[in-house]
Amino acid sequence: MSTEKTGNFTDHESESESEYESILNSHCRAADEIERLGLNHSIQTAIRSANLETFIALVEGPHRDVLRIPYMDHRKSLLDKAAQDAGNNDSPAILSYLLEHGMSIKRINTLILITSDASVAIYEVLLRHGWDVNKRIASLRGGLGTTLLSSATENKEIAKWLLEHGADPNIKDGNDETPLDFAAAHSSPDIVELMISFGARVRFSDVFVSATRGNSGIPMMQYLLGNGCDINAHDHKHNPDFSERTFGKRKSRHDKVLTPLQWTIRNSNLDRTQFLLESGADPNAPNYEGETAWQWAAKHTYREPMEMLLQFARDDDPQKHVAKNLAALQKPSWKEMKARKAAERNSADRDSESDW
Repeated sequence: MSTEKTGNFTDHESESESEYESILNSHCRAADEIERLGLNHSIQTAIRSANLETFIALVEGPHRDVLRIPYMDHRKSLLDKAAQDAGNNDSPAILSYLLEHGMSIKRINTLILITSDASVAIYEVLLRHGWDVNKRIASLRGGLGTTLLSSATENKEIAKWLLEHGADPNIKDGNDETPLDFAAAHSSPDIVELMISFGARVRFSDVFVSATRGNSGIPMMQYLLGNGCDINAHDHKHNPDFSERTFGKRKSRHDKVLTPLQWTIRNSNLDRTQFLLESGADPNAPNYEGETAWQWAAKHTYREPMEMLLQFARDDDPQKHVAKNLAALQKPSWKEMKARKAAERNSADRDSESDW
């Protein structure tokens, strides 16, 4: 029976039992030999010290064949691991040497490089060897993964380098999110401004909703409103009329159709709720299921946001809000809230009178 091989991967299903056992034994022997000789430690030391000469002596020495045998889960060799480690430990010369001597660039997980703070020099090595800056990184949840630019939104130097070398800020991942969405949710206004300068289309994404939901906070929301974003924008990518994605399991539909104001209520971000109301957000703006912020808050009994909405109505135009949300305001949660607030005001008035 024939054996199909691709790089260091072997299709074991096409092999006879004896062939598979032979390969398994070779993997085990390689692992034993690597441990006995301390090759992993020696190679790691050379990589961390960026000592190319020592590294070459190790990988081209008498044990060179052992280093090329898959032993990690029977799939990766020590040299495969060395290539990733060279990137993670910012050793561009060693990474370049490996790629120039036949190591496949597919062995490098660029998402791990971002988390290890690899320098621009590492990405320059990858680019010289055919790396696609817009390649989607496989998602553990299946479906389309994200691009490296989305993962680099907290590293301005890398984000700028990627954009300068062709990274597309408008590519959507399997969850319909663009790098601009990620930046709005988790980064700073200067990163968003950088992406816009390289062609990121604000109306192409749910950038303001992303800022509302993420951890970038009010400064990002202020920046986006100052640049023309709609404060009542729908979360269009989560429209329930859209077809179901194959990207993992969808969350509750009620988490997916909200206005920015409703997202702040949903996440109990009271400072953001207050900011949006003061900035002109309409609590009567419906989401894709036709629910206003009043109805949403009553339905899910978000008590503190409910108090905030009541105060807003008193300061604005009570009749306008009552007329549109009468059914919601008849719910027990709202009646209890209004009764409690009335009792608190009466108590405060009595205390004030007693002071006289």
